[in-house]
Amino acid sequence: MADALTSLLEESPAELMALFNASHYAAAPLGMTDFMYALGDSAASAVQYGRKDILCAALAPLHTRVQRLDEDERWRLAEAFANFTYSAWGTRYFEQCFYNSTCMQSATRGATAESARSWYFLKCSQLGYLQSAPDGSSLSTRPRQLSVARLLEQCAYIFGDDAPLLTPAAVDAFNARHGAGTLGGVSRLMVIDYSDDPWKMASTVAAVTRQAWPISIEQPFMLLTCDGCAHCGAGVPAEKARLITEQIFDALASWGVSVCGRDGL
Repeated sequence: MADALTSLLEESPAELMALFNASHYAAAPLGMTDFMYALGDSAASAVQYGRKDILCAALAPLHTRVQRLDEDERWRLAEAFANFTYSAWGTRYFEQCFYNSTCMQSATRGATAESARSWYFLKCSQLGYLQSAPDGSSLSTRPRQLSVARLLEQCAYIFGDDAPLLTPAAVDAFNARHGAGTLGGVSRLMVIDYSDDPWKMASTVAAVTRQAWPISIEQPFMLLTCDGCAHCGAGVPAEKARLITEQIFDALASWGVSVCGRDGL
């Protein structure tokens, strides 16, 4: 899919945007970057929020069928992905402020500023979670043109050249302040990760790989492995979610923290 989208963006960007009901990007200052970001998130969000099954059902058969990417096949793949996007997120998916750098630039008040714009500022100034296209993977839906340089340009556009934007030193300072993969060495902290959460390796790499997290009642860690179990517990079956909550209550009780309403689980 990445090969098809990358080629079509180079050869026929306006036509590809039109296929996805996203022609408004053609005249936008950072329209190409916004469009590519949204394309990647259409697939990534399905995995991240426990809907991996609908993505696999729509796209997996195409991967096994494709032998060579001539122009007709590239457009067939793009059309299939557009149909998935419409089905999963609706025909107005590309109209969101989150995928519109000009909207994000001016959204300094209200709900968008408090959530989406704040997230942009964190990744643009401290965390570096820029989600550029992976190298050499045809399975990605992020076009290869979506580079770190483009995403840093987006950061500067949204917040201005004078904003404290991302540098290696800023990332180092953030990790030093908060403890990076060890979460500052604090105790009485329970970390729960889920096998299908794309973000699990960005938050506690050392914990997920069992390298730097001493498992104890003072420092509990759990990685729930199940098909479709994703970000913040999205897609987790109700019974598994109940058992996780029980473990959280047990940990709190062992630390002397009283829990109200436990019997109402």
